[in-house]
Amino acid sequence: MPSPHANGSSGSAAARATPASMPTERLEGYVLPGLVDAHCHVDLFPKPEHLLAETERLGITTIAVTNLPSHFHLGYRHFQRYRRARPAVGLHPLLAMSHTATERADFLRALPMTSNVGEFRLDGSTYGRAFLEEQRASFELVLGALARS
Repeated sequence: MPSPHANGSSGSAAARATPASMPTERLEGYVLPGLVDAHCHVDLFPKPEHLLAETERLGITTIAVTNLPSHFHLGYRHFQRYRRARPAVGLHPLLAMSHTATERADFLRALPMTSNVGEFRLDGSTYGRAFLEEQRASFELVLGALARS
């Protein structure tokens, strides 16, 4: 019978453990048992604070991605009161023309503040191709910073 795991293994006990059965210390500061929204633009909602309060009440862990580091820094303090809300810093590729020296410095300043990075990649779509070099510079900045952290 073929293995149900992509790597061909039969799976270890840790790999088969459900979040609810995992020791709390393994989950502390990461993802808590329950539903996870791994990509939510909280900052784009009309009332982000209400969204965070409601997802917390419902037991949903929310990874709140931001398109620019300046948005991360504007919202960061609002996450401190929630156990299940996790801010993620990012440099969205379609906003590469806004990746100024200040935004890039803000990205580097945000890294020690979070364990989540999102919204970074290369976008070769018709629209994105026009500024692919700017995207590449930001992408390399993120990869280099993560390699050093």
